[in-house]
Amino acid sequence: MKRKLFVRDHPDIASSLMILASVLNGKNEFSQAEALYREALAMNKKAFSSEHLMVAICVFTLGATLHKEGKLSEAEDMLREALARSDKLLGRENYSVVDVLSELAAVLSEEGKFSEAEEIFERKEALLRLQAATALKSSEKSPEKISEPVLRLAGFLRTRRKYAEAEQVLNQALTPAVLSQPQGAALLSKLADLHARTGRWKEAAADFSRLIELEPANHLNYHALAALLATSGDQKDYRGICKKILHAFGGTTDNPNICERMTKACLILPALGKDLSTETTLAEVAVRSGKGHRDEPYFQFCKGLVEYRRGSFETVENWMRKSLAGTNSWEDLRHVQAYMVLAMAQFQLKRVSDARDSFAKGSEIARDNLPTLESGDIGEGWIDWLIAQALMREAKALIGDELESNAPAKPEGGGLPGKKSL
Repeated sequence: MKRKLFVRDHPDIASSLMILASVLNGKNEFSQAEALYREALAMNKKAFSSEHLMVAICVFTLGATLHKEGKLSEAEDMLREALARSDKLLGRENYSVVDVLSELAAVLSEEGKFSEAEEIFERKEALLRLQAATALKSSEKSPEKISEPVLRLAGFLRTRRKYAEAEQVLNQALTPAVLSQPQGAALLSKLADLHARTGRWKEAAADFSRLIELEPANHLNYHALAALLATSGDQKDYRGICKKILHAFGGTTDNPNICERMTKACLILPALGKDLSTETTLAEVAVRSGKGHRDEPYFQFCKGLVEYRRGSFETVENWMRKSLAGTNSWEDLRHVQAYMVLAMAQFQLKRVSDARDSFAKGSEIARDNLPTLESGDIGEGWIDWLIAQALMREAKALIGDELESNAPAKPEGGGLPGKKSL
């Protein structure tokens, strides 16, 4: 339509082409997007002077698309041009060039030009520090404006493995005035996540305890704290947070993710003698309302975990096999968890050989694919990492010497396994 209304090189046509190219990028149709960006760039160069900001933007988007196509050399040339144009138009200290720096550094890294990439990363860090410092200076007058620039800097420092510096920036920002603002919770959450990812369980638990005070309706904070307390081995505190979870979220009927996370949080450790009716109901809501959901494998694992804790060992394998067959994010962590629960259920049913095989499969995934504490950062899936580790310890303690021998399992109390809460 706009091609008919305007002359061929009208900037409105170029703008429409860029919007369409962006849509194609989102659909991974990169070659078509590239063609449209090139056409839009040619139009903008005719419509504006070569030093116009729209030309710089168009050059950048074209460079980013070339990167997605794997055309690294062409992408580097375009991104360097975009950076030069942006510097000239906006100045080297303008925050708007950060996206260009990020894209160019990524391309250079993929090309193996690590020293050049490092220079770009350092310039990006300097810009982020400048913006954060400006926000921190005005934090008393405008605490609501501090969150975004500090979060950007802390996140970047973490990706650069500068954990102590990221923590320092966050602590500097977390003043009483900032914590009194809604944005304060986001900063504290970032600090809590940093502490947890780097294995500082005690500090992370304290952070999430405070977050529950600030955001009592946010189920994610309870989920995180339960995993941390289960890891610490403090049964009293762990049971305490589980009680709070069931009180706050036990009646959930419309969100399968909340049902799954809250159920799993309360069943990380054995639940001997505990009434599991609420957890059972939540798990049933998750699998019933979560059919076809991208996280359905998690809901299926949750249901199998409830069945194991209830002592219904015969039904566990069906749910764990369903969970293991699914694919989604962090599946290695879920697979380790599923194999551990499956191994324990098989052992309780005196299927010792099967239990050894399941334990071995889960252990192999953990060994080969999961991050270690020694790496310095166990990743954003740290909650499921902690749960996987807890279940591995439990499975090893239960199966014990049977992992290394072919001896038949010894019946507990001389009888057949009964249904008991585990």
